[in-house]
Amino acid sequence: MQRTHYDWLAFSIATIDAPRVVVDDVLLNPFPMINMAGINGMLLPWLVMGVTLVQHHPCLGLGAAVVVQRV
Repeated sequence: MQRTHYDWLAFSIATIDAPRVVVDDVLLNPFPMINMAGINGMLLPWLVMGVTLVQHHPCLGLGAAVVVQRV
């Protein structure tokens, strides 16, 4: 089945409501933007809610201290 933009927006409601995302939140994205986790789990809540989105690429091998510093 092919997904439409309406499907993606519908899915994003759950990723905003379940963790109770609010405008003051900072989302740390460890997922690449090529799959559902990156797009629906992080990108769409950022677009819909206007929260701060911090991109982190796990393949760079950065330690936890660098991740916390980015947030």
